[in-house]
Amino acid sequence: IDVANPSGAFGKGIYTSSASSKAYDFCNEDGALLLNKVVLGKVRQVSTWGEVKRCPEGYNSVVFEHKNGTRNETILYSDDAIRPVFLIMFQ
Repeated sequence: IDVANPSGAFGKGIYTSSASSKAYDFCNEDGALLLNKVVLGKVRQVSTWGEVKRCPEGYNSVVFEHKNGTRNETILYSDDAIRPVFLIMFQ
């Protein structure tokens, strides 16, 4: 979290998605994609961009359901909540 960009839509956090197409949007043509295990804890559901700018009190993560859940984003606010499992390289 220390190196996370604070200007993200939901503040300084680790942005993930269960939608591979959403994650791929952030890869370069010759980029890489991490497949991670994520522990969400207590989730705050949001429905608009920028609805929160930090982890809300009493919650561990934020889930933004975009386009009926097909382009969701999950924002984690703790390094301990995510572990890389696979690295997928694109050529």
